[in-house]
Amino acid sequence: MTYIRHFVNHDLTEKLALPFQLLFNFRKLIKWWQKQAESDNAIEAEKAVAVLKHIENMPQLSEPIADIDELQKYQPEIEMLLAPFFPPILTNFDFKAAGIPFRPLFFNQTNRFANLIEAAQGDVRVPIRDKDMMYIFACLTILNAHYRAGVNFFHDLHFDFHDKKTGVPHRFLTKINTEFVEIFPNEGVKHLTKEDIHDLLDNFSNVDYWREKIPPGSFRFEGFTIVTLFDVTRAESISALKYDLLNKDAFFDASIFGRIEKNLCALLNIPNLKAGFILYDKSRDLLKPIGSKSAGNIALTVNEKRKPGTVFNKAALQSIFEKRLPYIKPDSETETKGTDLLTDNLLEKGVRCYLAMPLLYNEDLIGILELGADQPDVLNGMSAFTLREIIPLLTNAIRRLQNEQQNEVEAIIRQKCTAIHPTVAWRFTEAAENLLASSKPEMTSMATMEDIVFNEVYPLYGQADIQDSSAARNRSIQADMIEQLSLAKTILDLAAGKFSLPVYKDLQFRTENYIHQLQQELSAGDENKIQEFFREQLGPVFSYFHTIGGEMHQALIAYEDRLDPEMGVIYVKRKEYEQSVKLVNETIGNYLEKAQQVAQEMFPHYLEKYKTDGVEHNLYIGQSMVETREFHPLYLQNLRLWQLLFAVKLKTK
Repeated sequence: MTYIRHFVNHDLTEKLALPFQLLFNFRKLIKWWQKQAESDNAIEAEKAVAVLKHIENMPQLSEPIADIDELQKYQPEIEMLLAPFFPPILTNFDFKAAGIPFRPLFFNQTNRFANLIEAAQGDVRVPIRDKDMMYIFACLTILNAHYRAGVNFFHDLHFDFHDKKTGVPHRFLTKINTEFVEIFPNEGVKHLTKEDIHDLLDNFSNVDYWREKIPPGSFRFEGFTIVTLFDVTRAESISALKYDLLNKDAFFDASIFGRIEKNLCALLNIPNLKAGFILYDKSRDLLKPIGSKSAGNIALTVNEKRKPGTVFNKAALQSIFEKRLPYIKPDSETETKGTDLLTDNLLEKGVRCYLAMPLLYNEDLIGILELGADQPDVLNGMSAFTLREIIPLLTNAIRRLQNEQQNEVEAIIRQKCTAIHPTVAWRFTEAAENLLASSKPEMTSMATMEDIVFNEVYPLYGQADIQDSSAARNRSIQADMIEQLSLAKTILDLAAGKFSLPVYKDLQFRTENYIHQLQQELSAGDENKIQEFFREQLGPVFSYFHTIGGEMHQALIAYEDRLDPEMGVIYVKRKEYEQSVKLVNETIGNYLEKAQQVAQEMFPHYLEKYKTDGVEHNLYIGQSMVETREFHPLYLQNLRLWQLLFAVKLKTK
């Protein structure tokens, strides 16, 4: 095993400017052994004496070492000095190595640490990539170690290792032991006062100010550190997933979705994992991809909507939709193409192993998480158990997406459509979803919705009429008009008696003539003709009578009190008629609505009704009008029989 192992990191190089020189030194470690030699524990003391005797002729280990190759030269002695901190029994269990800060190398690694570096081919990534912040953190080390400033700066350092063979990323929390580190100022370094330290902390992000107060190379860092790694891949993957899933574009932005897949790989420790999400519309019993801009799905393709039974086999349907449990297909290549759509898609996409996790919201299935691997038998029950911790995150993200899409679809329908019958609402929803998927968000309001046409439908007509309603209406109109003409004649009689003007007698005659005609019958056009007579002939005269005052004015007040304030005519009998017709129509309409509930359960169909002197209705039925049922002519015959029974029952009411 290589004792000194360099790793590749473009941010940690030998040329990195720092406030101190980095020098290896084992002086403090040797002093530790000297204290051990004075221990009351005879065995420990004896061991320490032996170690010190072995290195007594090597004073170089107590001096600063600038040449890294010197470490290789003194490897046996360094291993001996570090042995208490690197027990052989733990070499295959601990991620531990010695090193020096801000330099891309480790030495004296445990086997497990060395294997980690080997798998990553030396590619070690440190999330802190800001060289200015590296300089400031190095200065903070000087403030605490040399000036005893006691600055609390808690910054967890992580190392990222990307396994080149499997492609699975791993993240480790790094704990650094600085027990064997000493920091010394170089000659001529200006001592910092408390005020200087206070100013530095107040200007924390101003790296130029830090460089001014603590110039590069003004101190010496002597010693070494012990680095211990703790695998936090699972916790970090979950945290990263939570962060990405909060983004509204998580399922549409390829880079974000790529990070989701990457973190799922890390969480399950499975390379090249494909992920997909399917939405489930319970009301329409429909599986839908998230959208045309999504990263796609495994069981479906983009813009493909299907019934669950056309995608999954019986075992999958029972597991996902009935038992609400994960469905696992260990190896798709053991099955024959054409078995089901899922198997065909898995074989076509090179997915050997498949896992489908149901996503439940308030016990209702709202979506499915799909995972696919290019190796057989890598997804199993343990994988499903591991995913349980992130299922609530995925469920909330899918629920939020569904609500957003539903709001967008409803907004499109409100903007581009009129009132919609529930039976065909699915088709308008589908058209709105297609519009939403095919256009950019900012262009949706201006985009044109596809034509919605229902082919091969059967129309049926029905009517519930009120017998003799036209005659009753005419009688009510006659009665009101005769009463109004009679009241007008009374006023004209009074005027003719008080004023001997021929025009009053002419109006008397014409009024009497209209009364006589109406008493015989109400002919076509009579209503309009008499209304015009009131408006054009009597109206101006009656307005003049108001100016006369006295008895004529009082008579007109009495006349106008009898008129309807909104209609301006006598509206008593007609109002009674219309209210009775309205009551009958509402009764028929309510009965039709109740009867329709039963009829719709037989087979969904479109109903439109009109209220006149009675209730008329049109029915339309056919395959193109339904989404989740299969049409048969038997349903048409049944609807015709329903119409007949409805009419018979209505007659007996």
